[in-house]
Amino acid sequence: MKYSFPLLLIAIILCFSKTFATTHIVTTKAGNSPWSPGVGSLAKAIVDSKNTGDTIIFDYSILGSPLTYPIPATFSNFDIGGFTLDGLRGLPSNTALTQIQLSTAPGNGGTVFRITQNSTTLIGIDFVGNGGNGLIMTSSNNIVDSCYIHDFDMHGINISN
Repeated sequence: MKYSFPLLLIAIILCFSKTFATTHIVTTKAGNSPWSPGVGSLAKAIVDSKNTGDTIIFDYSILGSPLTYPIPATFSNFDIGGFTLDGLRGLPSNTALTQIQLSTAPGNGGTVFRITQNSTTLIGIDFVGNGGNGLIMTSSNNIVDSCYIHDFDMHGINISN
């Protein structure tokens, strides 16, 4: 069978233009401002993964376990989503889930995550409140699997459109 040059060229371009999902590895608790995220931080992984279908995991060999990870209240005003945050991958056996904790004074509001992008998956995370909201979801096709969401003054999960 003989292929013409233009058809072969189109096939090659399509093969090389396909993008593949990336795994982002969180290696530090520092640098968690979503507007100026530090390398290796959860904020950097979230910013880089927004709406890509990428996966975010934690490097427990560096961060230790059990892990409590602070999130500043600035995330309340930052739209995220379209990725997978997997707290179970690499988690040593018989270890408590990774805690993501809102680091604001009780009663001062704030939200751990405001998910506005479709197809966000949260797996194996213990969301701990210190006032405010846990998760606000205004998008669709999201999955919250094997997570704890507790100790929030307002909503654990607020789902609206």
